[in-house]
Amino acid sequence: MFGSGQAIHSVEQSCTEAEAAELLRLVDKHIEAFEGKYVVGGRRDASVHEIPGHTSSEAAAVYEPNGRIECTELPPEVLGILGEIFTRNLPSIQYAYPNAVRNNGWFYVEYGVDQFVNPHVDYHGRIGDPWPGVLGTVSLSVRNAEAGGNFFVESSGDSSVWEGPHVARRGLDWSTPSFRSQRRVRWTAQHECRDMLIWGSQVIHGTMRVREGRSCKFLTQLLTES
Repeated sequence: MFGSGQAIHSVEQSCTEAEAAELLRLVDKHIEAFEGKYVVGGRRDASVHEIPGHTSSEAAAVYEPNGRIECTELPPEVLGILGEIFTRNLPSIQYAYPNAVRNNGWFYVEYGVDQFVNPHVDYHGRIGDPWPGVLGTVSLSVRNAEAGGNFFVESSGDSSVWEGPHVARRGLDWSTPSFRSQRRVRWTAQHECRDMLIWGSQVIHGTMRVREGRSCKFLTQLLTES
């Protein structure tokens, strides 16, 4: 059995249609009011992704080379709905992550046509975060692209990926030439809007290029007590 760092899990239909529609309405309204502030590769000179020795803009170009919308300052109404959804689904999350008790706050990402995120590992939170108990990441889809945009995970038995059992090496992102050229097996998800996808902090993952429409999701990280 995989440790939680490699666990892949899902909670189907984790919110209602009304909740998904309201979340999307509220976040669309919020983002529109800021006129491009949250467009990575545009006015937004920041990223939730970080690479040691690189600026935020450089890290964003590595992870999302064609940009995306990324919003870490969500309205209270949005956070309230997400909090209710998380609490309601925590027992189901705990089937795969029994030590999960809370999260570290939500943010929103959106991929339009030709946008994607390159394969990478999340590890145990962002650089400098005081969260040693990060178990994995939760993604709640509120709108799926009409074509493309699928989430995927990748596996490999190559020793260059692993420091030891269940522990991925650092530097597994698109800034590392050996990682870019390495052969891996890709497992692609087929999920519906309102499903939660959950993956461990040591899992290689990314998203396919959106070919039509937009892919909209809210994400957070699962935490233990410590």
